[in-house]
Amino acid sequence: MSRARDNASMLSSTQTLTNKTFVAPALGTPASGVMTNMTGAVTASMVDDAVTGAKIENNPTIAGNLTVSGDLVPSSALSNRNLIINGAMTVAQRGTNQTSCSTHGWYSCDRMKLMLDGDWVVTQSQVADGPSGFGYSWKVDITTADASPDAGDILNLRYMMEGQDLQHLKKGTSTALPITISFWVKSYQTGNYQFNIIDLDAGNRIIGGTYTVNVSATWEYKTLTFAGDTTGQLNNDNGASFLLEWWLDSGGSYQGGAVPTSWEAQADTDRMAATSHVRVGNHTDNYWQITGIQLEVGSNATPFEHRSYAYELARCQRYYEKNKPGVVNVAVGTGVQPNGYALYMTYWYRVSKRASGATMTYLDLDYSDGATFTGNIDTTPGASVMGLDSAFIALNESGATYTVNHCVNTTTRNTSSFIAFESEL
Repeated sequence: MSRARDNASMLSSTQTLTNKTFVAPALGTPASGVMTNMTGAVTASMVDDAVTGAKIENNPTIAGNLTVSGDLVPSSALSNRNLIINGAMTVAQRGTNQTSCSTHGWYSCDRMKLMLDGDWVVTQSQVADGPSGFGYSWKVDITTADASPDAGDILNLRYMMEGQDLQHLKKGTSTALPITISFWVKSYQTGNYQFNIIDLDAGNRIIGGTYTVNVSATWEYKTLTFAGDTTGQLNNDNGASFLLEWWLDSGGSYQGGAVPTSWEAQADTDRMAATSHVRVGNHTDNYWQITGIQLEVGSNATPFEHRSYAYELARCQRYYEKNKPGVVNVAVGTGVQPNGYALYMTYWYRVSKRASGATMTYLDLDYSDGATFTGNIDTTPGASVMGLDSAFIALNESGATYTVNHCVNTTTRNTSSFIAFESEL
């Protein structure tokens, strides 16, 4: 090749290099051009500050520090990416261990509901066991097995989400966004399990996928990505719009179909479709644990978004709030006695509830004016009004001598005393 040919012509031609190393020329700045059909190791170098107006794509890895002068404009949120509340299982207001569970309920970790309809009996608990970086997990342990469940029996973990928290998914539009679920799972039984998302607003549309537990009694990281759904918009309100479910066992009514890998009208036989899926409920050796649940916009799972306990607790209290001081004779509320049989008390929630009409429960409460009388609160409350920010509560009294229209404190009788309000989906 003649030395008279310039750098531009050398770079604009198409060459094939095999097992060669290419070093960018040091003399001058080469003209623009395209190099193709290069194989083997290729090394390029450039001087500092030589790139302007560049576009970085195809998932590069940058070793070292990256300094951005100007605005960094991400395609997805840097914070509040995780749409799951209490995904690290840190909050358990109802308690940490419940034995002999034989029906649906929230038994330990907030927002995580055990769905159980059948002859199984389980222990459901928040356990101090998790993969590196996680202190807790949600666990179901089979204590009474059923290898032949009835057709309508179910055993799964359910998590429900408000529609107003999902509007940015653009579901039901031509620009609907993909979403990715990631989590850590540990199970005694290896094999395939099924996870689904059900849209409760658009005629119960469903999409799902399977994940495989490869090694018994070992924490494994799983991710599933789902396409955006261009059919069926989600209601922009505080009602239930998305239902997430991790199946552990079922009867025949939920089997025999096909895993719904694309959005479709829900068919119950698709929800734990393959009869070859793992059946956790068939033996008392079996258990299943989960933590680090993250649901986010996009086609890739990002590292888990850890949040403070205080932040997660406040988000959980929108759905369930429990005031349990753990100390005797501590006031949980103040009210007045206008007559001979009831105490009327206004209770201000720590966090506004999801909806009015919360369900109230309490245990071992007393009342006292601090001077002339004291007594027990009856286990059956009177007519009460539950608002979004507060509750007007009528508590019936038993066994006391008192003066009408006295100011009265409602107090704890023992360390187990509590008052709680539930506004779950």
